[in-house]
Amino acid sequence: DGGDKPPEWIIVQIDRVQVKTERASGSTWDGKEPEATNSSCGLARLAGAAVGGSVGGAAAAWLCSSAGNKAATDTERQAPDLFVEVRAGSDTVYRTHVIANTYGDSFNYQVVVPVAGIPTTGLRLSVRDQDDERGQGELLGEVRILKKELLGALSADSPLLERSDDAVTKLELEVQPYLAPATTKATLTHDVSKADDAVPKIVVRAGEAFVLTSTGSYGVSSSGSASDIDVNGFVNGNKKGYNRKEFPDAAHGMTVAFVGTSDASAAVAVGTCIGVQAPFGGGVRVGVNDTDLGNDKGTATFTVTVVPLDAERWKTPGQTFACQPSDHAGAGATCDSAFANAAKVSAASTASWNGATPEQAGRLARIDG
Repeated sequence: DGGDKPPEWIIVQIDRVQVKTERASGSTWDGKEPEATNSSCGLARLAGAAVGGSVGGAAAAWLCSSAGNKAATDTERQAPDLFVEVRAGSDTVYRTHVIANTYGDSFNYQVVVPVAGIPTTGLRLSVRDQDDERGQGELLGEVRILKKELLGALSADSPLLERSDDAVTKLELEVQPYLAPATTKATLTHDVSKADDAVPKIVVRAGEAFVLTSTGSYGVSSSGSASDIDVNGFVNGNKKGYNRKEFPDAAHGMTVAFVGTSDASAAVAVGTCIGVQAPFGGGVRVGVNDTDLGNDKGTATFTVTVVPLDAERWKTPGQTFACQPSDHAGAGATCDSAFANAAKVSAASTASWNGATPEQAGRLARIDG
């Protein structure tokens, strides 16, 4: 009856993080002067995957330096720029956005985790101060949370876990059963002469996967027409000198996308169809691979579909996978049904496996519809 079976997927939500106001030596975390890399962005390595765009099987991590667009006083700049990494083993790493110039804040950031993917040594959560080296950062403290602790929190009166280590005085986590996204499919028609557009209602959580498809024909040069190329761009390699810095090797004019936030996102060369294991959580923004939008004309239509979870794929954040547009043409209803069924099974098995009371089971099984 599944009574002894743990849930297959959970959500680990990173809530409040608090750190000491100075190092053990008495010095401040950061200096009063703005960091030299403020407002700069660049490619960084995703754990377990090569950087370079979707060619080669990995999305590129596009990371911006800390506090680049936030005005701060001298005192505020001495506070660290906090982010949290969630590690399962050595190669599987998901990370939050950065909250700049703070000794404490609430991230409210969700990472989807397969229970089978939690090592015997547990998940390792490290709190870091992002400094000059994008995507790395100085370690402030690190804790391990064992599988039995995570599963136990699901049926406890309070699903919260609180830990501390070294300079981290509080790391607060909430453990939740995996529930379907509010929206699993959305479509947007993008004017290629405009800046990137956010796909409405789509929010991808770190650890989920999604498929991007695009269609259309348009022009990206002053001398061309509005139907010079399709979503695969100049496949002959022409005009790469006008490529966006996030996509130096992708075809010029190709459809592109970002998933995540302004300081931490996966840069994806889309074309006709591409699947992505999201290394960061956040919205999806779409556009074309061109820096001179004033010459562009026409539209491209994008569809984003959040697809059912895959434990093996989860091990490689940023992994891309091949797809066919026809496979996802009617995926919205199919995915909604698959997510709902999976969530119900997960909630039911969680309640049963942990011996939850009816009231706790009701909390675990809260699924719209």
